[in-house]
Parts: sequence; C-alpha cells; structure tokens
Amino acid sequence: MTTRKTKPWIHYRENEPVPAHFKPPKLKEKRVSTARWLLVLLFALGAHRFYLGENKTGWMWIDSYVLSALVFEIILIGSFIKSHSIYIGMLHFTYIAIVLTIIVMEWRALPRRVEAWNRENIPESDL
Repeated sequence: MTTRKTKPWIHYRENEPVPAHFKPPKLKEKRVSTARWLLVLLFALGAHRFYLGENKTGWMWIDSYVLSALVFEIILIGSFIKSHSIYIGMLHFTYIAIVLTIIVMEWRALPRRVEAWNRENIPESDL
C-alpha cells in the first residue's frame, strides 16, 4: 500500500472505487454553431481553433493575421506616397477576397473538426 505515501491527499483504500470529487469533470460536447459564431466574430484571433483545442493552429491564425495586416499597411502606406488610387482599390478587393475565401473554407471544415473533437474527447455513453 504505497498509495498513502506517494499520494497523501488520497484518503481511501486502493481497491475502493474512486470518490466523485476525485474524478475529472465531464467535458461538454462542442457545438458547430458556437464554432461558427467564433469564426465569424473573431476569425482573425483564431478563436474557433482555440475552442476546439487546436492551440498551435490558433496561434498560427493570430500570427498570420498580424503579419498580413502589417504587410497590407506597408503596401498601403507606400501606395499613398505614390498616390495610385486604382491600385489601392485593387489591393483592398484582393485582401477582402482572400479573407472571405478563407472564412468560407473554414466554415465548411468546422463540422468535421467539431465531430472529430467530440469523438476523441467524449465517451460514446455521454453522447
């Protein structure tokens, strides 16, 4: 019986069932609608990725947004100096088109991601 020596905060016998207050909390099922709202409202921050526990790609979303915003501003400031207004309009249109394309692609991929998260993290009996 090394349990009491190695884990002194556990005050029950080794063969007894684990008390409820020692069990980890049950995870709730993630919802596609919540992930989509996060995508629409906070897409630049990658909130939908953090919601699904994809922290690495969430940080990549933040980094890519900051980098693209900086590049966009540098080009925009350079364009103001040259004052080519047609190029500024084309740049705006291109940037918005790219962002909307990414949002649509993520929108379509979210149900699969949510389903995969639920499958991996929630037992079948709880679904």
